[in-house]
Amino acid sequence: MIYILSTNINDKKKIKEGLSTVYGLGKALSVKICDQLGVSDKITFRQLKYSQREILTQLVPASYMVGAQLRGLVRQNKERLKRISSYRGIRHVQGLPCRGQRSHGNARTVRKLSPRAYTNQNKQKKNLQTGKHRGQKKKGQK
Repeated sequence: MIYILSTNINDKKKIKEGLSTVYGLGKALSVKICDQLGVSDKITFRQLKYSQREILTQLVPASYMVGAQLRGLVRQNKERLKRISSYRGIRHVQGLPCRGQRSHGNARTVRKLSPRAYTNQNKQKKNLQTGKHRGQKKKGQK
């Protein structure tokens, strides 16, 4: 294992696949970075020289936004959308897709795993225990 760009990367992996495990770098950017380094994307991290590793750790953060910095920017953008109450922000709060996808058949797992779903399940369990489900009246009511 090699620790580059705040990510543990298996040194047996090829550079293209290894760099794509870093948050914010895909395979296309990984190939572009290999071209900038002047290295083939087919070699492994184990075959990189120490000086090439140092150049890699300096080149990527200077040229691209990756890792925690990119996560923070994405989080700030979502918070801004929530704060201005845009449609996308509301969908983020609700835990639903916000780019126009259908949510009737798809996104079921998102709806099941959202924090809102847990509170609804707890309410349903509580109603079942107290007997307030399916239109049943409280004790003493006619």
